[in-house]
Amino acid sequence: MAERHPLEERELVRALVSRSAQLLDHGRWDEFVDLFARDGTYLLQARSDEIGKDMTWLEASRAELSTMFKEYPQHVRDKAHRTHLVTPEDIEISPGAAKALSTFAVFRTDLAGQSALYAVGHYEDELVVEDGAWKLRCRKARVTTRQFTTPTPMPL
Repeated sequence: MAERHPLEERELVRALVSRSAQLLDHGRWDEFVDLFARDGTYLLQARSDEIGKDMTWLEASRAELSTMFKEYPQHVRDKAHRTHLVTPEDIEISPGAAKALSTFAVFRTDLAGQSALYAVGHYEDELVVEDGAWKLRCRKARVTTRQFTTPTPMPL
């Protein structure tokens, strides 16, 4: 495979970050999981100033994410629609690896059609090239929001 220009690599990483949000918004869980490397992990974390440390609310491997999404329809769940706005801010490319920092906001639209801000935070992504494509090795979704109107068992 021909080597790509660093700007092209940055754009591919930016597209992956944006696509990940779109896939979550549209419930395309299998495609979301496919964005992760074979050894990929997802973490949902929040900082608690009260206790002075980070809290991990969800930590899952790629396989665990896949299982969670397969079981999701069998559980009582929030039927509201979520819409992500994601802004990749900093992307660092090195041979075969990358880091991306993005800011995100998630809006929740309930069944009556009323929308409200649901969560804000940052994605701290570590990526690797696997089988010629960028994949998420680790996504840390670090939320600033710690009080959710409806708790989420799903990745943000």
